[in-house]
Amino acid sequence: MDVSAGAGATMAIKTDGSLWAWGIGGLGDGTWTSANTPVRIMDDVVEVQCKYSHAMAIKTDGSLWACVQFI
Repeated sequence: MDVSAGAGATMAIKTDGSLWAWGIGGLGDGTWTSANTPVRIMDDVVEVQCKYSHAMAIKTDGSLWACVQFI
């Protein structure tokens, strides 16, 4: 498992490659809803980095995904 934390959210990659997030709105699940418990965001993720107001993930196919968090 790989975990990264920013100012408003935390993201974790489970051993099966699924990406989970929790924290303050804009978690990457297509809503602006905050979550106190992990929400599944996407699959096939190999790396994730959270920063102050955004997060970026790299998938197994090499594509780069980003989400912006308004905190």
